[in-house]
Amino acid sequence: MQQKKLLSTAALAPFIALMASTAVAQTDDSTEAVSEHIEEIVTLGTRVKGRSATDTAVPVDVINVESIRQNGFTEFGPMLQALAPSFNFSRTQISDGSDLFRPATLRGLGPDQVLVLVNGKRRHQRSLLGLSGTVGEGATGTDFNAIPTAGIKRVEILRDGAAAQYGSDAIAGVINVELQDSVDEFFLSAQVGQTYAGDGESYQFQGNGGFSLGDSGFINFTAEYRNGEPTNRADISPFFGDRRFQMGESDTEGYMLWYNMAAPISDSVEIYSFGGYSYNEALGAGFYRFTNNPARAIPQAFPEGFLPRDLNESEDLSAAGGFRGELAGGWSWDVSAVYGKNSYDLRVEDAPNVSIAADFFNNNPGATDAEIIANVGPTSGFSGGLEFEQATFNADIAGEINDLLPDTLYVAVGAEYRDETFRITEGELDSFSCGLSPENRFIPSIVDPNTAATCGFQAFPGFRPETAGTSGRDNYAIYVDLETTFGDIWTLGAAARFEDYGDVGDKLTWKVSSRVEISEDFAVRGAIATGFRAPSLQQIGFTQVATNASAAGLTETLLAAVGTDFPGFFGIDNLGLEESDSYSAGFVWEPMDDLTVTVDAFLIQIDDRIVLGNPLRPADLDAVPDAQQFLLDRGIGQANFFSNAIDTETKGIDVVLNHTAQIAGGSLASTFAFNYNKTTVEKVTAPTGVDPAFLLPDPSEVFIERGQPRVRANANFNYEKDRWGGVLRFNYFGSTETSFFTQQDWASHLRPLMRWDLPMKIACGPVLRCWLIWNCATS
Repeated sequence: MQQKKLLSTAALAPFIALMASTAVAQTDDSTEAVSEHIEEIVTLGTRVKGRSATDTAVPVDVINVESIRQNGFTEFGPMLQALAPSFNFSRTQISDGSDLFRPATLRGLGPDQVLVLVNGKRRHQRSLLGLSGTVGEGATGTDFNAIPTAGIKRVEILRDGAAAQYGSDAIAGVINVELQDSVDEFFLSAQVGQTYAGDGESYQFQGNGGFSLGDSGFINFTAEYRNGEPTNRADISPFFGDRRFQMGESDTEGYMLWYNMAAPISDSVEIYSFGGYSYNEALGAGFYRFTNNPARAIPQAFPEGFLPRDLNESEDLSAAGGFRGELAGGWSWDVSAVYGKNSYDLRVEDAPNVSIAADFFNNNPGATDAEIIANVGPTSGFSGGLEFEQATFNADIAGEINDLLPDTLYVAVGAEYRDETFRITEGELDSFSCGLSPENRFIPSIVDPNTAATCGFQAFPGFRPETAGTSGRDNYAIYVDLETTFGDIWTLGAAARFEDYGDVGDKLTWKVSSRVEISEDFAVRGAIATGFRAPSLQQIGFTQVATNASAAGLTETLLAAVGTDFPGFFGIDNLGLEESDSYSAGFVWEPMDDLTVTVDAFLIQIDDRIVLGNPLRPADLDAVPDAQQFLLDRGIGQANFFSNAIDTETKGIDVVLNHTAQIAGGSLASTFAFNYNKTTVEKVTAPTGVDPAFLLPDPSEVFIERGQPRVRANANFNYEKDRWGGVLRFNYFGSTETSFFTQQDWASHLRPLMRWDLPMKIACGPVLRCWLIWNCATS
C-alpha cells in the first residue's frame, strides 16, 4: 500500500458586492406567474414540446434568469458551479493557459466529455489544450467565461448520456444556454468586490436590452466588461522575508458583445441569428527562478532570481443563423449554420531567454556586469498562438404521427455536417532560440560551464517553426429521435445516431429512456445509452518541442503528434474514439403540491479514454530500440504522446428537493441538491514496450480519480415579500487530492470547503431593483 502524506490548506475568501438593475417593462402578477411556469419547461432530453423537468425520463436542471442575476459572481463558470452541484469549475494556478481557460466538467468527468449548446446549437471548443498538471490534463473543452451572464435567459443541464441525441462529447451530459430574448426591457448592473485579505478586487459592468422587430420579432444585445485583480496566498520566503511566488487568482480583464434576434418573414417562417465576440486576458505567474539553478540564472541582471509571467489572450467569435418554420399537421423544420472560432495568444513578461545572455558571456569572457545586463535580450514577447475554427450545418424536422400507435408518436429526424480546423502559429525567434540562433546548440551557463543555459523564454518557451502548421477534418451525422406514451402512464423514448469522422472512424449510438407513473405523485424513470467522443483536433495535431540541456549534450522534450514517427514505433498511428455505456435509474416523488423530490443514480463506463502519457527517455526504451534510436539520433531527451490508454468507471447519485411555502405573508422557495460521483481507473492499456504503471503515473491517476470533489451539495432559501427579497445559499465542496508538486508517493489533500451567499434585494419603485450580495467561503 502506498503511504500518502496528507497536507491541509484553509482559505477564507468572502467579498461584498453591490448590484443595481433597471428593468423597464409593464408586468403584473399574472405575467410573473406565467413566467415562473415557463421556467419549468425543458427543451433538453426530449423532442416533445411542453415537457416539464419532472415529466422527462432523464434528469434535467433548469436555472432561471433570477437565479443568475442575483448570484454574485462575475463569470459564468463560477456562477453555474454555485447553482448546480453536478457541475464543477476548477480553480487553477501556475498552469499556463489554464489560468484563463478553467476546466468545466459535469459529473466528475473530463471537460471535453460534456457537450455545450447555445440556443440549442453546438458551441465550439477552445483552442488550448490543458497540459500543466490540472484537472482535465490533455483535454480541451468549452470556454464558459466567454459567455456574458447578463445575456443568459436560462440554463438547462441534462444529467445523462445523450450522444445518440446530440452527438459526440455528450458522455456526461449536455448544457444548453438559452440567450435573452426580452424586448422593451433593459438591465444594467455594476458589481464590485474584494477579499477580506484586501486583494482580489473585482469589477463588473454589464447591460442587456431588447427591441421589437415588427409585430413579433426581437433583437437583444448584451455588453459586459469585467476586471479582476490578482490574489496571492503564497507563504513568505524564508530566504528573502517576503513573497516571491504568486499562488492565487490571476490578473484578469475581459469584455464581450453578444446579440440574439429572430423575426418572422412570413406567416409560417422565421429567420433567426445569434452570436458574439469575447476578449479575455489573464496575467499569471510561473514558478520563481532562484539563482541556485544555473540553467535558469542570470545573476548579473537578476541577483535574487526572477518570477516569469504568462500573459494569455483569448479572442472568441461566434455567429449563427438559420430559418425555421411550421408545416401542416403539427410538423416543424429548422435549417441553420453556426460558425465559431477561438484564438489564443501566449505571451510572456519578465521571462528572459537565459541562453541569450549566456551566449554573449561565452563569446565575451571579459564582459562587465553592465555589458551582460545590456545583452540579456528581450524579457517579454510572443511565444506563439493557437486557433480552432468550427463550422456546423444542421437540418432538422420534427412532428407528430397520430395513426401509427395507440397514442401520438413524436418524431424528430435530422442531419449535421461539421468542418473543423486547428492551427499552431510559431513564436518569435527569441521565444525558442538558443542564443541568437534558431538552431539547437549547447551554450554553457553563466554560473556553471558544465551546465547548459535553458533555451527559449522562461515560463512558456515558444512554438518552434517545425511545430507550426494547420490540420483539419470534417464529419457528418444523421439521427432519429422517437417518443410516445401509453395510456398517459408510460413514456418511452428511443434515439439512434450515426456519425462519421473521416480521420478516426464512424460510430452508431443509441439510447432508450422510459418513465412510468406508479401513482399520481410517484414515478420511476431511467435510461440506457451508448455514447462516444471523437478525439479533438488539438489532441491529434498539437506538437511541441521544449529545449533543455546538460553538459553531456543537448536535451529536448518532445510532445509528438499522433501519426508521426515516435508514436508509430509503439503502434500508435492515430487516435480512436472514446466509447461509453451509461445507465441511469431514479424516481420523481411529489408527496404534496409544494414538494418535489427527485433521486437519480448513474453509472458511466468509458473505454479507450485518451490520455497524455508520461515522457519516455532513451533509458526507458530498451524494449523498443527504434524509438530509443530515434531519440538518440535527434538529441531528444524524452518524448510523450496521446493514446487511447485507459478505461474508467464513474458512478454516483443526484438528489434534488424543491419546496415552496407561504411564511409571514411572503413566499419561501427552498431547494436542496446533492451530487456524489466516484471515478476509478479500471484498466491501463499501454503501447507495446511501455510499462502501464509508467504510462499513467500516480499524479495523473490521482487527478482523474480525486482531482474533483466526489461530494457536492447546495441549499437555497429564496424569500420574497412585497418589495423585499433575500436568498440564503450554502455550497459544500468535498475534499480533493493532488500528487503534483509533492514528494514521491505523497498526496496533497485539500479539505472540504463550505461557501455561503446572502443576496438581499429591494424593489425601489416600479423599474429599479437593488441587490446587496455577501459571499463567504471557509474550510
